[in-house]
Amino acid sequence: MMEVKPIDLSRIPTQNNQRREVRFMKLKLREKICYGIGDLGFDLFANFIGSYFMLFMTDVLGISPFVGGCIFGVARIWDAINDPLMGSIVEHGRPNKYGRYRKFMLYAFVPMTVFFILCFTAPNLPMAGKILYIGAIYIFYGMSSTMYQVPYGSLSSVMSTSSQDYAVLGTFRDYGANISGTVVNAIAVSMIMFFGGSMNSSRGFLFTAISIGIVSCGCLFIGFIGTKEHVRVDPEPVPFKDCLKAFAANRPSQILCIMIICASLGMGFRMVWTSYYALYYLQNPDMIARILTITFSLPLVGLLFVPGLTKLIGKKAMLLIGNTCLVISGVIFLFAGNNIAWNTVAAVCCGICLSFTYSVIWGILPDTANYGEWKTGIRATGFIYAIGVFALKLGSAIANMGAGTYLQILGYDPALGMEQTVGCAHGIYLANGWTSIVLGLIGSIVFLLFFKLDKATMDKVERELAERRAKKVGTAE
Repeated sequence: MMEVKPIDLSRIPTQNNQRREVRFMKLKLREKICYGIGDLGFDLFANFIGSYFMLFMTDVLGISPFVGGCIFGVARIWDAINDPLMGSIVEHGRPNKYGRYRKFMLYAFVPMTVFFILCFTAPNLPMAGKILYIGAIYIFYGMSSTMYQVPYGSLSSVMSTSSQDYAVLGTFRDYGANISGTVVNAIAVSMIMFFGGSMNSSRGFLFTAISIGIVSCGCLFIGFIGTKEHVRVDPEPVPFKDCLKAFAANRPSQILCIMIICASLGMGFRMVWTSYYALYYLQNPDMIARILTITFSLPLVGLLFVPGLTKLIGKKAMLLIGNTCLVISGVIFLFAGNNIAWNTVAAVCCGICLSFTYSVIWGILPDTANYGEWKTGIRATGFIYAIGVFALKLGSAIANMGAGTYLQILGYDPALGMEQTVGCAHGIYLANGWTSIVLGLIGSIVFLLFFKLDKATMDKVERELAERRAKKVGTAE
C-alpha cells in the first residue's frame, strides 16, 4: 500500500475566504479497488455496446450498416459538444457533501443503466421509427455516460497528488475495464443464445442487456460510495473560454488526445470486426467469445507488471510498446486467415497492447492537467478529462461509422445471414488486420515525435506547483 501525503490545501482561501479541509492520509487499497470497480461497471456497458450494438442494429432491427454507422456518428457529434460542456460544468460546480466530482457520479448511474437497456430493446415500429428510436436512445445513453465518466476520470486527480499514484489508479481502472471486457465477451454470445435461441433474437439481446445492466449499476454505485476526494482544491469557477484557453496552451494534452483517438480507433475497429469476422468469415460464432475473451483477459495478468514497468522505463515507453504490439497483432492477423491458432496469437498481442496502453493513458491524463495548471495558472482538470473522454468516444464513433460504411460498400446484407458473398467476408478479414497496423503506426509516430512530458518535467511541475500553493498559504496567513 502506497503512502500518500497530499499537499495541505486546507488553509488556502477562496475569494469569500472560505476554507477547506484536507487531511494527511494513505490512499487505501480499498479505495483503489473501488475506483477500479467503477470502471468495471462503466465498461460492462461500453464493451457490450462496442462489440454487439452494430450487430444488433443490422441483424435484429434490420438497419443498414451505413445508417447504423451514421447513428454512431450523430451521437458522437453531439458528444463533441456535451463532453467539454460537462467538463466545464464540473469545474463550475461547487462541492457538496459528496465532493466536486462524486456528486455527478451519483446522479448518473441509474439513468445510464436505463438507457443502456433501452438501446437493446427492439420497438415494433416501421423502419424510420426504429432508426429515430435507436438514435435518440443511444444519444441519451451517451449523455448519461458522460455525466458519470467525466467526473469519474477527474476523480483520480483529487484522490492523491502523486504522479505515481495516478499511474496506480490508472492500472486499477484498466483492471476494471479488462475484467468487464473478459466477462462480457466470454458470456454474451452464450447468454444471447440462451435467452433467444439465435444471434438475431431481439429477446436474447434484451435479456442479456438487462442482466448486464443490473450488475453494472451495482458496480457504478460501488465506484461512487467506495472512493473519497481527499485533495480539496476549490478554485473559483473557471469560465468555459478559459478552459478552452488552457487546453489550447497544453501541448501534451493535445498530443495525448490524438493518441487516445488512435488507440480507440484501433480497439473500436477490432471489437466491431471480430463479431462479423467470426460469423461470416470463420462461420463460427463461438470465435467471437474466444478472440475477445483472450484480448481482454490477458491484461488481467499483464497489468500486474505495469506499475513496476512504468516506474522502471516511464509512461512514454510503455505506450510505445503497447502501440507496437497493436501493429504486430495486425500483421499476424493478416497471415492467420482462418487458422485458429494464429488468430489466438494475434489476440494475445492485442491483449498485450491493452495491458500497456489504456492504463498508462489514464495515468498520464492527470499529469497533463497538472502541466496545464503549471503553465497557465488555470486548473481545468474536469475539462481536460472531458476532452480525453471525447477523444475516446470519437475514436470509437469513427470506427463504427467506418465499419458501417465499409460493410455497405462490401455489399453486406443481414438477410443473407451466414451466406454473405466471398468478397464481403474477405473484405472484413482484411480490414481487421490493416486497421490495427495503420493506427498503431500513426499513434507511435505522433507520440514519439511530439509528446515531451517526461518524468523530469513532471517532477519539476509537481515541485513548483507545491511551492506555489505553499506560498499562497503563507500569504494567506
